[in-house]
Amino acid sequence: MAQWSIGQGRSSNRYVRKIMDDSKFYAGFRVGAQYNNLRIVQSYNMLEQLAGSQEGYQKEYEGIMAQVQPSVAIQLYYYPVHVIGFTFQPTLSMMSWEYSNSYQWASENVNLASDYTFKHKITSFDLPLMAKLTAPLGNLQVYAQGGAYFSVLFDATKKVEIIDTEITNAGEFITESVRREGFEQQLQPYHWGYIAGGGLSIDVHTVRLGLEAYYKIPMQQPFLAEMRYQQGGYLSSIYDVMDDWEYSGLEVALSVTIPLDHIAMMYRSK
Repeated sequence: MAQWSIGQGRSSNRYVRKIMDDSKFYAGFRVGAQYNNLRIVQSYNMLEQLAGSQEGYQKEYEGIMAQVQPSVAIQLYYYPVHVIGFTFQPTLSMMSWEYSNSYQWASENVNLASDYTFKHKITSFDLPLMAKLTAPLGNLQVYAQGGAYFSVLFDATKKVEIIDTEITNAGEFITESVRREGFEQQLQPYHWGYIAGGGLSIDVHTVRLGLEAYYKIPMQQPFLAEMRYQQGGYLSSIYDVMDDWEYSGLEVALSVTIPLDHIAMMYRSK
């Protein structure tokens, strides 16, 4: 192993550059923030099911907001040639959104207004497999990558904040409550789609630091329409059912990878 050692007269820069250029296997991780853009395809209301008619029971949103969530991934790279590679990146991915709506009931003696805020959160494991094309610029690399991903549902929870305002002859009464439920059965256990992105990385000794962006386009939506009314008792108490949604996701992340060949070389030299 003397021919690889810095102590035999080779410069540190040439030694490191050769390791980074010649290594075929890299491993590391990335951490980032993911924003999912959600769009309502078709809105549904529990009152439609209870009344047996859709007439007069159109759900109206007071507001809808998708939120930024963290993501964490393990990165595995294989480069059959210097500028072309393949990567598998198991990712813990989260998606959340919330909306609110309200209902009013009136009779001769009582007026009741109910305000609901629904907060949803889905956690899944994404399994993307991508091809990578790199343009090396010395210690810098500019790259594009794309492929497909398979997503497996891990957890789904819904938090419902309820404010009931009752106005009677005796005065005004306000009641606040919170309910939490899982809604995994209303979602597909898995779905798939396409993923593409790019980034810029820099080599610092034998560590490669990167700034990356990814965009996900699902070919299947995770929402399971046929299970919409299956929790009848619970859903009728909050007057809400799952709508038909479409989503797409944008992620920006920082990555750290190292050449596995270098680790193997260090182990063999001991």
